[in-house]
Amino acid sequence: GNLVGQLSFGYLGDKLGRKKVYGVEIIIMMVAILGSTLACSTVRGMGVLTMLGLWRFVLGIGIGGDYPMSATITSEFAQVRYRGMMIAAVFAMQGIGILVGGLVTLIAL
Repeated sequence: GNLVGQLSFGYLGDKLGRKKVYGVEIIIMMVAILGSTLACSTVRGMGVLTMLGLWRFVLGIGIGGDYPMSATITSEFAQVRYRGMMIAAVFAMQGIGILVGGLVTLIAL
């Protein structure tokens, strides 16, 4: 899903405008997160893991769109004086989010 999101949202951002497309990919991520939390086996012929895998794929599309869009939007709207620091913060927070997510999972389990 990540590759699909990066390729499609990068292209759409150039054609339709980055702000509009950024809002769409955030909505896709929110819907996919909600779908992942509500994944169940009540859908006929689909198990929990299939539903979870489907929603995680959709989430990957949204996250794939977020990677290039967040950096581009930050670089376009940040003041020149702070641009480098803001871009570094965008990419650093992605790594910190992955680390904190793993730590929270370890604590919760």
